[in-house]
Amino acid sequence: MILLDGSSAQLAHAYLAVAAQLAQQSTCKRGHCGAVIVAGETIVGQGYTAPPRGSEACRHGDISVPPDRPRYLYDATCCLHAEWRAIMDALSTQPQLLEHATLYFLRIDAGGRWKPETAPYCTTCSRLILEVGISYVCVWHKSGYGIYASQEFDSLAYTMHQATVA
Repeated sequence: MILLDGSSAQLAHAYLAVAAQLAQQSTCKRGHCGAVIVAGETIVGQGYTAPPRGSEACRHGDISVPPDRPRYLYDATCCLHAEWRAIMDALSTQPQLLEHATLYFLRIDAGGRWKPETAPYCTTCSRLILEVGISYVCVWHKSGYGIYASQEFDSLAYTMHQATVA
């Protein structure tokens, strides 16, 4: 991961602000997340967490996770991840622009405040990012705007998963 500074950090802030606006549309009961995919300086995909097609009929409630297991290891919600929706959005309109693009991801709290990420952990998202050719993932950490090469993001997600299942 590289911490961005200067104009790169300003650009990351601008795209993450768009992701924050998308996250406010989230209807997920577990987390409000937004994602945008940028090719060059153009947003080619965007998404937020919500049940499939926004349908309450598709909402199945939270899956119970044993107290001795970290919640983030489980897909304990019926909602589509913001990253998935952003990828599907880009695939439906400009799939050729996904190759070498950057995905910006942000989580917000109930008050709309940005929540810093700790480490990559969703292996499903990391695999999809690799599959469609996205080159980088940018998130906000307490220490600043971090950008990961997609392969590094995937490796760290698996490392986090393996460390907590052992």
